[in-house]
Amino acid sequence: MPKITPFNGIRESIRDGLSIIKGIFRVLKSGNFILGNQLSLFEEEFSNYLSTNKVYSVGTNSCTDSLYLSLKLFGIGKGDEVITQSNTAIPTVNAIVMSGATPVFVDVGIDYQMIISEVEKKITKKTKAVIPVHLFGNCCEIDILQNICKNKNIKLIEDCAQSFGSSYNGKKLGTFGDTSCFSFYPTKILSTYGDGGMIVCSDKSNYEKLKQMRFHGIDRSKGYYTTQDARLTMNSRLDEIHASILRYKLKSVDTLIKNRDKIANYYFNNIQLNGISFHTHKPNTVYYNFVVKHKRRDEIIEYAKSKGVYFNINYPYPIHQMKGYSFLKKHKLKNTEIFSKEIFNLPIFPSLKKSEMKKIVKVLNNFK
Repeated sequence: MPKITPFNGIRESIRDGLSIIKGIFRVLKSGNFILGNQLSLFEEEFSNYLSTNKVYSVGTNSCTDSLYLSLKLFGIGKGDEVITQSNTAIPTVNAIVMSGATPVFVDVGIDYQMIISEVEKKITKKTKAVIPVHLFGNCCEIDILQNICKNKNIKLIEDCAQSFGSSYNGKKLGTFGDTSCFSFYPTKILSTYGDGGMIVCSDKSNYEKLKQMRFHGIDRSKGYYTTQDARLTMNSRLDEIHASILRYKLKSVDTLIKNRDKIANYYFNNIQLNGISFHTHKPNTVYYNFVVKHKRRDEIIEYAKSKGVYFNINYPYPIHQMKGYSFLKKHKLKNTEIFSKEIFNLPIFPSLKKSEMKKIVKVLNNFK
C-alpha cells in the first residue's frame, strides 16, 4: 500500500481536474488575467457564502498579505502592540512584525485557542488590535472577544486561514472581526494550486480602501493614478486563474467539510490507544486538522513512519521560542509550550479512503 501522508494534493487535483482545466481555458481565452470578471464573481460568491448580511471580500495573494493590509488599513505600526497567540503559523506573527507593530502573546486553553481572560490582562494603552487564530478550524469565544475589543476601541482581526466553513453561535467565522483574513493555500479547506488569500469586512469605505491598497493604491476609476498613501500599499492580487479554480471548488466545499466530519467520527469511534487525548471542537466548526495529544508523541510518529503512515505536527516550535523572534519580549506560555511537545495531526483530507483510515487506526492501536 502507498504511504499515507497528511495531505494528498495530487489525488484531490485529479478528481477535480477536468472541470478546473475548462475554467482555466476560459480565463486564457478571455485574455484577462488580473482583476477581471472571475475575481469579481468569486469575491461576491465568497461574501454570500459567509453571510446573508452585506459583507465585502477583497482577493489578495495570501493570508499573510491580508493580515498585513488589515493592520495598515487601521494605521497600526511602530509603537503599537497587537495581541495574538504563539501556537500559530509563522505568517500570523510575521504580518504584525512587517507592519512595524510588536506582537504580544497570550497562552491558550485545552482547546488550543487563546484564553480570553489572558487577553484582557495583556491590554495596554499601546494595544491597537487583537488577532485570534481560529486554529485547526476551531475558535475561541469570539463573541466575548468582540465585545471586549469594541469596549476598548481595539480592532479585531480574525485569522481564518484554517477555519473556512466554521460557525459560532449561528454566524460564520470571518464575520465577527473588523476585518477577517483567509488563506487558499493548497492544504486549506477551500484551496487553490498555489497561494491566495481574502480579506473580508462589513464597512464599505474600508472595502474601497482595501481594493486600492492591494494594487499599489491605484484608484482604477481614475485610471493609472494612486490616491492612497503609498507607504500603506502593496501588490497583492488574487489572479483570474486562481479565482476560477476557487469558484469551482466553492460549490462543493460543504460536501468536503462533511467528508472531513465522517473521517473525524471514524477516528473518535475506533482509536483506542492508551493515553491519547482528542481535540474536541465547538459545534459547527470544521476539522481542518484532526489533532490528538500524547506524551509519547515522537515515539508514535517514528513507529507510524516505519509502517508507512505519516503524521504532521502543528506546531512543534512555539513562535516565542524561535530564534528568529528572539528580539521580542520574553514570554512564558505554559500550555503552549506543553502542547508543542505533545500534539500531532492525523490525515483528514476529504478523499482519504476507508482502507487508509483503518490502517491509521490499526497503527495507533498497535503502538505499545
